[in-house]
Amino acid sequence: MKQSSELQAMLKEILGWNKARLSCFTKMLLALFSVRTVNLRELAVAFASDALVDSRHKRLKRFFSNFKGDTGIIAPWIFKLFFPETKKVYLIIDRTNWYWGKQKINIFMLGAAYEGLAIPLYWRLLPKAGNSNFTEQKTLLNITTN
Repeated sequence: MKQSSELQAMLKEILGWNKARLSCFTKMLLALFSVRTVNLRELAVAFASDALVDSRHKRLKRFFSNFKGDTGIIAPWIFKLFFPETKKVYLIIDRTNWYWGKQKINIFMLGAAYEGLAIPLYWRLLPKAGNSNFTEQKTLLNITTN
């Protein structure tokens, strides 16, 4: 539980969210490190709580239903937390797509490699199926410098 309290205190400082939202986000992050998947059902199983798995799953879905993340705040904090200035960092550009019902979801992402994981830093939803083009790649890389 000490990890959870420390992480929650750091997140409160940079995000300014209410206690319930911070608690959910903190537990979700710790579960993510454990299960190494973004599948909400699997995260719910590893989510630290006495509640039933179905209740935890609903809580995660509620968290994301109104989520407006500010990568301009979160990404620099993640970068500072994981990557000292003297360490070489490998950036990763990746794209993933899937269907939500009949709707196509196409996420184009910039991440950083860390101990076998890719930590997402910035992303854009592409309004199309298929690969990114040079203009979209340039746009994604330019948001990191603004």
